[in-house]
Amino acid sequence: MSMQHGRRTKKYQDFFTPATLAKEMVDQTLKHLHKDRVNRVLEPAAGTGALVIPLLESDYQIEITCMDIQRDYLDFLAARAKMKEWSVEDMGWGIRIKNF
Repeated sequence: MSMQHGRRTKKYQDFFTPATLAKEMVDQTLKHLHKDRVNRVLEPAAGTGALVIPLLESDYQIEITCMDIQRDYLDFLAARAKMKEWSVEDMGWGIRIKNF
């Protein structure tokens, strides 16, 4: 896996958010969301969901539109979301996930 990951990084310029930074970004984002209504978030570089999944696992109602230049990442993220029984809509150019 790491060899494959290394080749992908060089070929596609993939860079993954470190877990500690992802947690801090999620914590900061949650401070700006509302408990009493649906929150809509745009993630233009969704990757494997380092930011998307923790946001959706929060106590907030969230609808996230995810985009990524690598379609296989969106497919992977959609499969993760379906395993959690979240709503997934494929829009061709991206996916929309709802946790409510």
